[in-house]
Amino acid sequence: MGRKMVLTPLAEDLVQPVRDVLQVQATIATKPHFEPSTSTRHFSIAVSDCVTSVLMVDFLRDILCQAPSATFELRPVGRRAAEDLESGKLNFLIAPESYVPTVHPKEVLFEDTHTCVAWSRNRKVGTTIVALNDILKRTVYRHDGEGGTIVVPGHGYVCDEHEVVEYRDMLVIVRDRVQAMVKKGATLDQVKAARVTAGYDTRYGAATGLWTMDMFVEAVYRDLSRRKQCRPSGLPRSSLKASTTIHPS
Repeated sequence: MGRKMVLTPLAEDLVQPVRDVLQVQATIATKPHFEPSTSTRHFSIAVSDCVTSVLMVDFLRDILCQAPSATFELRPVGRRAAEDLESGKLNFLIAPESYVPTVHPKEVLFEDTHTCVAWSRNRKVGTTIVALNDILKRTVYRHDGEGGTIVVPGHGYVCDEHEVVEYRDMLVIVRDRVQAMVKKGATLDQVKAARVTAGYDTRYGAATGLWTMDMFVEAVYRDLSRRKQCRPSGLPRSSLKASTTIHPS
């Protein structure tokens, strides 16, 4: 109005609603204060048996020194845990990637590998695939492992039937790739150069350490080469099927 700015009737009506919106925005932007030494919060965490043994014992011991009044509930991993995370009943989920919902942010906490060390002349080594098939005959499948058979290995993490199937299939595929090259007379260097473990290196193997994928391929190659040399000439190939020798890491 003239040289002076005045509110229109509509602007006057919007003053309080806009003030309320700005107040809500400021409230949302405010980060809650957390003081560990005085906090009495209860935390619900879903973890596997392996994570409980490897990580949670030391974690709880350390955190309770900093937050003595906080309480923690450890729950099993499964479909229900994922649903509770969605609804807010669960604070944290520590599990293999296949159990973690894709809609939530996630971080790699630690990585583990399967490792089996065996004497190269041990004749009892060589039935890995047979043993895995025997395990799968005894397991019961349920979606996401909820209510199904949980496989507890002597070493490595606890897993369900689906993970055993994937591991068995990997061994069969790698064995068949190496076996096909051995039949054609390929050398060990040629087998390694062919990258017969392609697609599995990041999940099951390692490039450094006590047991690597190169060592695994070498063990499979030497075992299959030895079996080829020892096969009696009078017997058909079908009667002398052999399984892979040693677990990869």
